[in-house]
Amino acid sequence: MRWGGKCVAKWCPAVMEIRLQHVRSRQVALATRAVAAHLREPGTSVTILQRDEAVSPMPDLRDGVPWGTVLRAKLTRHLIYGLPVGAYVTVVRRKTGQRLFSEQLGESRSDSWARALDSHAAYRVCRIAWSWEQFQEHRSI
Repeated sequence: MRWGGKCVAKWCPAVMEIRLQHVRSRQVALATRAVAAHLREPGTSVTILQRDEAVSPMPDLRDGVPWGTVLRAKLTRHLIYGLPVGAYVTVVRRKTGQRLFSEQLGESRSDSWARALDSHAAYRVCRIAWSWEQFQEHRSI
């Protein structure tokens, strides 16, 4: 579904914050119901709080990706250099499930980008993880 707006999601301790900008209220309601239905499991609860006024400005991902941001985007040189040290990046071939690229980013981004190019993972959709547990989950997908 294309909304024409801007969306940034971020994990905070035990909470996922999703911020939308320039999105119609009907589309927000549809997305909210879909998220709640997906997260609902037996014995759990989902609480959704909606604020119509921004508490702080939307982050500009062109300046770098803030820690904890939920991200699924094409693996580009710009993205690798914009991610913070310690972020985990995984690229999996959709049809076969073969892992093409999977590593934790360190200080040397040029080496990471070279490995992404060598493994043919560059410009494919990647997943970003912020913890070892999330990384292991993405590696097994």
